Amino acid sequence: MSLGRGKPKKTKDGEASAKKGGFHWKRWAFFFAFVIIAGGAIWFDQHRVEPQIAEIPRAFDTAPATDRSDFVTLYFGDTEQVGLRPELRTIGAGESLEARMQACVRELAAGSLEGGLAVLPPQTRLRGAFLDTWGVAYLDFTRDILGRRAPDDGEEWLVVAAIVRTMCDNFSEVRAVRLLIDGEMVVSLGGYMDLEEPLRAEEFQDAVSARS
Repeated sequence: MSLGRGKPKKTKDGEASAKKGGFHWKRWAFFFAFVIIAGGAIWFDQHRVEPQIAEIPRAFDTAPATDRSDFVTLYFGDTEQVGLRPELRTIGAGESLEARMQACVRELAAGSLEGGLAVLPPQTRLRGAFLDTWGVAYLDFTRDILGRRAPDDGEEWLVVAAIVRTMCDNFSEVRAVRLLIDGEMVVSLGGYMDLEEPLRAEEFQDAVSARS
């Protein structure tokens, strides 16, 4: 009997058995895959963590600047001696330093509520204000600050002292004051005081009456 070198032939029973075995293997593989997927889905559903929704903090309710008020100290003339007398007043807290300064000037022009001497004519207004990097406030007044006549020496001193002390005492940013009228620098209001250089509150330190 000669030995052939060809591939052995499969019988019909062998082919059927091989096909049946392959079918069972695929069925069990599908079954195990289904069990793993289903089990994973169940585990994830039982162990999932619900997201925690943090409460978003609300911004503080801040009223517009025009609805707030600031307490300021204004200075008027003393009726019994040469000097200033302080007077506490409430003004609207403006949106800017310029707006608050303008409010102070309006109150100074409105006059004292406690019997002090007026320091500014009623029509006086602050046209604008500018603060430089050295803390010098440039205050631009309307020409009404001069009144109907040039102030005498006492009146000029009273006007300047009241403005400088009011601005420097109420606004920490202001270290000195320079006066302008209608956009132009002034060297004097009545010819008695030299206003070419910025004026500090210390120059009027003794201006407030001792009895105030």
